[in-house]
Amino acid sequence: MNLFDAVRRLPPDQLDVVVLKHLRGLPDHVVAAVLGRSVGAVRSTERHAKRSLDVCLFPNRSTPEGPR
Repeated sequence: MNLFDAVRRLPPDQLDVVVLKHLRGLPDHVVAAVLGRSVGAVRSTERHAKRSLDVCLFPNRSTPEGPR
């Protein structure tokens, strides 16, 4: 799977954060204001998005917890 396919599979909230932070280059506090969420919620959503992308792009990679 390529990156664009993996990004398209993200849930809407995760996609919003990825687009605003990484494509538009907005800082966390601006993303939070745009989405009406806290900075902590934006950071948490970003972590979940990164994990989702990692699983899609590298399905056989092991984690510290063991194989996926």
